[in-house]
Amino acid sequence: MSKKIFLNLLFLAILISVLWWTSCCAADGSVPPVLSVDRYPKIDGSTSTQPLGMLLACRITRTAFAWGSHPFDGTRRLYPTMGAYDPSTRLSLDFDAARFYLPADIHRAVAEKIEHHGTHESYINLVRRSVDLIIVAREPSDDEIALASEKGVRIRFTPVALDAFVFIVNTNNSVRNLSVQQIRAIYTGTLTNWSQIGGSEERINPYQRNKNSGSQEMMEKLVMHGQKMVESSSLEVPLAMIGPFNAIRHDRKGIGYTFQYYDTYMTHIPEVRTIAVNGVEPNAGNIRKRTYPFVSEVVIAWLDDLPKGSPAQIVRDWILSEDGQRLVAESGYVPLK
Repeated sequence: MSKKIFLNLLFLAILISVLWWTSCCAADGSVPPVLSVDRYPKIDGSTSTQPLGMLLACRITRTAFAWGSHPFDGTRRLYPTMGAYDPSTRLSLDFDAARFYLPADIHRAVAEKIEHHGTHESYINLVRRSVDLIIVAREPSDDEIALASEKGVRIRFTPVALDAFVFIVNTNNSVRNLSVQQIRAIYTGTLTNWSQIGGSEERINPYQRNKNSGSQEMMEKLVMHGQKMVESSSLEVPLAMIGPFNAIRHDRKGIGYTFQYYDTYMTHIPEVRTIAVNGVEPNAGNIRKRTYPFVSEVVIAWLDDLPKGSPAQIVRDWILSEDGQRLVAESGYVPLK
């Protein structure tokens, strides 16, 4: 072989390698593993983790994606689409003046792999082996661990991202900061009027979520630390995560709780805002530094008999890798490091 032919072949090989690399790399330079849609594991999760779960699936299956409006509650969700996949396209988190609609060209096969039914139902589906992995806003509750024990399985989990548990009020409420002690006093019924904490002379309506929801379990564990919450069925909002927002947008006396990611990237209700806790705002910087009092962890969970080398293990291990954590940041969550 002549030197000229050898150099031409070498140049061609390098060119092919570069083209392959750029076709696989995401916008941030990470290289996700490649799985066909039919091999991709079935994944469930919390409502608030849906964009992360879908972005993960789209990057690994090389599927295009787009933000859209959920047909039931109008919140933003990430959808897989039939368009051409461009690995250099980064997920946009700029929603100023943006309007969203349900995409007309949804990739149904990918969408069926990623169905986020809510935190508690996700754990139930995992225990029943209806799904391979779940990405959820909290660790398993005592009830969910007990259910797994009854079924003869063990739930394993590990953090994949940081979030924050936040408190929301009507924008017409003048109170912009509460201490941890004041929040606990509100939800035990000790503080009952906004005037007691610098607000107007109006009673406080402390909205709660339904038992076993991700938000309710987090409230009881992370905030209340075993203190019994005031009972009021009229202030319980069972209508998924959007419930507290819909209630408080019409109630200037109300207070509720949710997750920072859901509030920032999935809802768009101008009549509702978050408040600082102990003088610290729940923003990404304070979550990263863990100076906000109620930083929470998003976890990925699986059953302890997950087969080695399975697509589910490949996905789980990759999201925990350095490249996977770049995808976590791309989704809008705060990565672990």
